[in-house]
Amino acid sequence: RTERLRAAAVEALRESEERYRSLVESAGESIIMTQGDVGLYANTRALSELGYTAAEMSQLHLEDVLDLAQEGSRGIHTGWEQTGELPILRHESAIRRKDGTLVPAVLSMSPVRMGETMALAVVATNVSERRRLDEQRDRDESIMRRNLDVLQRQDESHRNTIEELRTALMLLEHPIADEVEAVLDVLA
Repeated sequence: RTERLRAAAVEALRESEERYRSLVESAGESIIMTQGDVGLYANTRALSELGYTAAEMSQLHLEDVLDLAQEGSRGIHTGWEQTGELPILRHESAIRRKDGTLVPAVLSMSPVRMGETMALAVVATNVSERRRLDEQRDRDESIMRRNLDVLQRQDESHRNTIEELRTALMLLEHPIADEVEAVLDVLA
């Protein structure tokens, strides 16, 4: 009976680990975990985004893949292992690819208890596409403002031209002045 309970508990634990691993591996965000000096664990998305293999990641440290030199990132993992408290939970920074390229990302960090020790889980959301779209939107808005300014100046110039024509027609007192005046009213 004890052996059956033990076997059932082992099977339940295996299934739970399998569900957790499946959840983490299928996540659409990069997930990186560190536990002291053991190295890094990364899900499939993070490995793909960063360009490392799982074996390579296990030899790295957090500083190798996160741009911790950016303002707000300094000292993020000082002392959290002992307290389980993390001073910064979410901020913009960057992830560093294997080739050294920095990719803008929002980092969400949280301590995770793993048995008797603490680990740090980092969810990195690549925001380079969002930034590219924001920059494109800003460029488009700038072009639209310039075009609007040109149109407003042309409209002012057009109104001035109409007024100049009216004045000229009045001075000339030409027989078609009334007909031209009616056309100018329509254009104005």
